Amino acid sequence: MSRRSLTVLLDITERCNLRCVMCHFSTRDRIRFPPFVLEPDADGNMPVSRFETIAAEFFPHAKRVALSCAAEPLMHPRFREIVAIAGSYRVPELWFPTNLLPLTEATAESIMRANVTTVAVSIDGVRKETYERIRAGATWERLMAKLAMLRDARGRNRTPRLRVNFTWMRDNRDELRELPAFAADIGASELDVRFVAPTDGVDVTPHMLHGPELRDELAQVARDAVKRGLRL
Repeated sequence: MSRRSLTVLLDITERCNLRCVMCHFSTRDRIRFPPFVLEPDADGNMPVSRFETIAAEFFPHAKRVALSCAAEPLMHPRFREIVAIAGSYRVPELWFPTNLLPLTEATAESIMRANVTTVAVSIDGVRKETYERIRAGATWERLMAKLAMLRDARGRNRTPRLRVNFTWMRDNRDELRELPAFAADIGASELDVRFVAPTDGVDVTPHMLHGPELRDELAQVARDAVKRGLRL
């Protein structure tokens, strides 16, 4: 095994602060993740000591590390310590997906110090009413404030990279074409568009898209994104 050959994805918490309509968190505020033999803290967070053990074993061999797969990593009350530990291993691609709403200035500074390479913000709507309808519990104004906070922390170097995660569904189908312009306006350099998929514990059927025309719609948006310098 080469020194940097692993991809490590893990959740440091079992919690999320939102109840997005297409998500397994739409009906619960805590979800157990494997391996089930390892117990989290009583509040559903990974103990920092356990994270340190995982990091010491795997991160020296990792090319990519994601500090979340399904939950909201910024919900961990000791996230700043965790990202600092991860950053100390100088993983080439250290990143995490987030709805960004729990971000504080202190956390933003810790992300910069840890040399996180990408912050992937899940938005799913480029208009206030759509965003708030899909991401139950969020407000557009709070999102804009947190994006501004992150922008200020990133500074002129625009690091870490900002990625927009967009789950394409019936609820926001027409807004996909507006996504490249929106992403460019908020300083993003990457787009990640995915479809709603069958999800354990929640009926996502009303939100799923179907039809042969979807490929052409997506291709048009991809061309627009590339023209704007956005990586897909």
